[in-house]
Amino acid sequence: MSDSRLMEVNSIAYRGYIGSFITQFPLVHVMAIVKANAYGLGSLYMAKQALLAGAHFLGVATCQEALELLMNGIRAPILILSESPDPIPQQLFYHNIHFCAYTEGYLLKLATTSNPLLSNRISIHLKVNTGMNRLGVTLQDLPHWLDTLHQHKNRLHLRGLMTHFASADVPDHPFTQAQLTCFQKALRSVKQCCPDDDLLVHACNSDAAKTIPDAHFDMVRLGLGAYRDIVTLKTKVSFMQPILKGESVGYGCDYTASSDTWIATAPFGYADGIPRSYSKHGGQVIIHDHYYPVAGRVCMDMMMIDLGQSPSSIDIGTPITLIGGKPGQAHIPLLQAAQWADRSEYEILCGIGARVHRKYIYR
Repeated sequence: MSDSRLMEVNSIAYRGYIGSFITQFPLVHVMAIVKANAYGLGSLYMAKQALLAGAHFLGVATCQEALELLMNGIRAPILILSESPDPIPQQLFYHNIHFCAYTEGYLLKLATTSNPLLSNRISIHLKVNTGMNRLGVTLQDLPHWLDTLHQHKNRLHLRGLMTHFASADVPDHPFTQAQLTCFQKALRSVKQCCPDDDLLVHACNSDAAKTIPDAHFDMVRLGLGAYRDIVTLKTKVSFMQPILKGESVGYGCDYTASSDTWIATAPFGYADGIPRSYSKHGGQVIIHDHYYPVAGRVCMDMMMIDLGQSPSSIDIGTPITLIGGKPGQAHIPLLQAAQWADRSEYEILCGIGARVHRKYIYR
């Protein structure tokens, strides 16, 4: 097993993040979002860690992601966060799986696809479109949707009400307040039509959970906020050579040495998650607690680094940190790496390639 492409995941910090939120807000349930392979970190492992930390729910994007967790022994409640255009596996109806719904057609699909001999009703979380205009029922269509649900009340159980904020990462954004007002109107309508003591109301993602405590309701969905500071991405020096002032490095000859220098090559490329244009926006790495610039375009399988004129302490096999770092030492936050990549933090994590070995730090 190679550690020349390595992602370390700090499980202790992840559990601490979830545990501290539960301690701070003991009356609020936590849904740990593990969709998209837990943002590239490994969905099964991170799901288990979240549940150990006290998470009450898991959130996934697809029926297949829910099924994979089930097949690996996860029995906690799982919410599939959007409707599925594909056939729904029958196994899901026999376990504690909750379905997000926002179209009448999907309600009919759930009601007619499930085995009519099922003793339990199917748990539905209604998603309200409060202005993001990606998914959800509008306030205008809500009464008709609720009528359709009522027609199938023997098969379907309204278990949750949810929405999603478009600008929760921007504190005090006026659009967030407008969305919250719209959601509260929907909540009042639902409670009048379907009074149900066990309705789970949720709207906040990680950012909103910090900035809009009035919107915690019954449950929050913790995703990127829990993953942001637990990842360290590493590689090693695989080759070194001196070049002269004026010589170029890499495809397109984009990088030209301003003085005589040494160039290191590392086996980590854009197929592994560092974008091709990383150096264009000032991308750097850490070697021996010092920062060094990425030189030229990142290649599919490797990248080049300008070590300067006297890299006496650097040799083949010397460790390189791309993201993260040790406490109290040089550190590259995920947000900084995302800015150098001209991408979001989500894209960086989800883009870390399959050949990067995941190592979980749990002690």
